[in-house]
Amino acid sequence: MSSQNKYYGQPINVGCLSSDQLAEHMASHGTIRNKALLITTLSKLATCVPELLSQGVGIQLDGLGTIYPSVSSKGAEKAKDYNPNKHVTGVHIRFLPWNVGDAKLTSVALKKRCNFFCVGYYEGTKAKKNRVIKPITTDTNQQGGGE
Repeated sequence: MSSQNKYYGQPINVGCLSSDQLAEHMASHGTIRNKALLITTLSKLATCVPELLSQGVGIQLDGLGTIYPSVSSKGAEKAKDYNPNKHVTGVHIRFLPWNVGDAKLTSVALKKRCNFFCVGYYEGTKAKKNRVIKPITTDTNQQGGGE
């Protein structure tokens, strides 16, 4: 293994939409132009999804993917000794991207839709501890992605 530093990609978060902003964006795209109706729908979604997940029900959102619950647990030596309150160490929400037709949202499909450009880099290992993003000079700026 080389002791030379390597350069790794890192996504840049350009923001996060609130439910209100998402509803406005959605209203600009389709036949449902009523922002209030979209906000109500998103609000109901935020209430129903945790309810269903807590009951062990996954939710498939066509074109987006499936949200489903999972757990982390420690094992018990015998079935009679298993106690969920003792052995379940975590409850998680998982997401499985849509993988049907042209609407695929898998990692590979999403990469094809993205445009990449280099604005900065970090040196060293992939470990996030003490990571400092450094700007790229115009001489080394590279673009890629999409197809």
